[in-house]
Amino acid sequence: VVAYASHISRSADVTRAAWVSAFCYIGYKFLNVAITIVQVYEIHSLDALADLRLLINILLLASGCALVVCLLQALREAFAARGELLLQNQALRASRDRFLQVASQTRDVIWEVDSEGLYTYVSPASREIWGYAPEELEGRKHFYDLHPREGREDVRARAELHMSRRQNFVDAVNRLVTRDGREIEVSTNAVPYFDDSGAFCGYRGTDRDISKLKKARLRQQMLIAAVEHAAESIVITDPSGVILYVNPAFEELTGYTRDEAVGAHPSLLKSGRHSEQFYQDLWQTLLAGDVWRGHF
Repeated sequence: VVAYASHISRSADVTRAAWVSAFCYIGYKFLNVAITIVQVYEIHSLDALADLRLLINILLLASGCALVVCLLQALREAFAARGELLLQNQALRASRDRFLQVASQTRDVIWEVDSEGLYTYVSPASREIWGYAPEELEGRKHFYDLHPREGREDVRARAELHMSRRQNFVDAVNRLVTRDGREIEVSTNAVPYFDDSGAFCGYRGTDRDISKLKKARLRQQMLIAAVEHAAESIVITDPSGVILYVNPAFEELTGYTRDEAVGAHPSLLKSGRHSEQFYQDLWQTLLAGDVWRGHF
């Protein structure tokens, strides 16, 4: 019995230990009944009684040993499970803290919606970008509620069709209305998420305000158009003097094509009518960050 209890302890089989304990206890009770019968019928075989009592004590001891092994092993498993659970909880808290730190500092709104499009999580950036506090949106508004009234139902229908197909949203441009009534444009990226059973739960994603970026690009396009259509010859070089850009007026004035000029130095336009000092003064002025004025 001791050897078997030792094997149970090494194999960490608590159920087997419980069965051994139960079996020994039943044997102990059965032999007690046997002794009672012997005493009632006045069977005076002392050797038999002594043997029975010895066997009872052995079974009682075996039952106790198996029960102790069972309890100790159960405690060991309980402590091991508790330790593993504590480690998992620590890892989960660390992961949550990392996410919250990133979410609180990023310039994008991080969000989660359920399968109906209702916000279940919104990051703190929503205050600055949308004008809404997270608690004003979570459990209260659907994603389409932030879209302009005109065209809202169309946006909702297209988004729900996309969601029904469980497709990702990649750089989808949307117009949103902030809390103070301003319209902004955002770039949306999102992916569907599922529970452990594989059932669709909703979407998780980000919204980035691209309103300023689009305005900057528009201004850039306007500047490029102005330079391209200017009547004056315009040349752009790097700090070492290598030509990076010439406008059409340069091509018309000099006869050099853009392909011929880009990558060359302005010295290709040297006429031989200016001294070296003239060109030194020009470059020293430009490299100092000042404006050079003169005639070629």
